[in-house]
Amino acid sequence: VGTYSESFIRESIVNPTAYVRNGSTSLMPAFNSLTEEQIADLIGTLGLNSNNSSTGVEIAPNTK
Repeated sequence: VGTYSESFIRESIVNPTAYVRNGSTSLMPAFNSLTEEQIADLIGTLGLNSNNSSTGVEIAPNTK
């Protein structure tokens, strides 16, 4: 399990090909049509925002 910063999550939402493991392809569509407020709301839904005491979102590694 890893912990990722708000900036990493934000970049992954608007540019999902920015961080792709070697040998993998990104299946997630880019959400570059979202407003900054919508992105902030999405990140908040994940439990990661500057108003929250959380320092990161824990994501299980890809096991496939």
